[in-house]
Amino acid sequence: MFELFEITKILLPKLSDAQLDLLLKNDLNDYKDYDLQSWQLIKMDDLKTEKVRLSLVHTLYQSQFGYDGVYLEILRSLEKWSNRTLFFEGFSGDDLLFYNRLYVLLGYNIFPFANLGTQVFLVGSFCLPLAVIFKIDIHKQIREAFARFCQLDILEVDADIFTAALNNNNSVLARKNNGQTITVKEVLLGFLQLIDNQRNIDNYLKSLDLVASDVENVRIVLNLYNDLITNKIWLELDHSLCAHKKIEKIKVDPLAEYLKIIEETADLSGWLEDYKNVASWLADKDEKFIRNIFKILQSKINLGDQKLADNLLLLIEELHGQGRGNIEVIYYDDVSGKIKWNEEYLK
Repeated sequence: MFELFEITKILLPKLSDAQLDLLLKNDLNDYKDYDLQSWQLIKMDDLKTEKVRLSLVHTLYQSQFGYDGVYLEILRSLEKWSNRTLFFEGFSGDDLLFYNRLYVLLGYNIFPFANLGTQVFLVGSFCLPLAVIFKIDIHKQIREAFARFCQLDILEVDADIFTAALNNNNSVLARKNNGQTITVKEVLLGFLQLIDNQRNIDNYLKSLDLVASDVENVRIVLNLYNDLITNKIWLELDHSLCAHKKIEKIKVDPLAEYLKIIEETADLSGWLEDYKNVASWLADKDEKFIRNIFKILQSKINLGDQKLADNLLLLIEELHGQGRGNIEVIYYDDVSGKIKWNEEYLK
């Protein structure tokens, strides 16, 4: 739980501690938190005013002590006015930062009560790394969302939905010691490439060579992800009232999960650019799995894109170098003068 001073410092980071103290003693006391009736009077342009901002500071603080319908309405308004981007045309950088952070803090405060679309955005966007940086217990909040439902089919589906949101989260999560950054998606994809009995979070974190201050943040996200893909996040809840279905631990097939991520990824150009590491990982995989990878690539890659075609060819050459000469995915068609997919191999 955040003190009012901490919340104000997060939302208004340019103010010094002395300025924040003065604000809390004087101006901030003149503003009250919103209820449904008062929030309905607020328009998008009002967000730029000090009165609305400071009233929202109060509202955010109060949201820690119990749920009120106005909190969800505030999130809905911010989503509607920004087309769920949290970018408001014509707003200053300071105002954008204020409302981005407000959305994250308020969104995770009421995560269990939010609608699924809001929950997915909180998990699958920049909101997740920001929440971790702010030391929000994301695992607890997401777990409580599962605790609100008794129907086990819904719990399984929601776990899959949150997993997919994480798999497609391209927000930067951490920094490496070599100066590069690594996204949520990249962290999780690498984690999935580990065989089940080798999926050790501590060992994996060491292999990432992260800046020391970022290690714990990545660990938090990995723990959440692991509990989602195994359904542990909801299997360990009390389901004594849910007797209609036997509850069993679910063993995750990492290769099937990997195919799922590739299939759900809209842009595979970055994945193909990393063809050497991809080929190295595929070295001990059977031909059926590799064929399935290329079937997915066939539906997503335009061979007319020279860079994509070149990287695809380099990936195939790497695999041939491993002794897999039977992998004939593409060929040059003399008649059309174009590179085409080998339908016979991919059928």
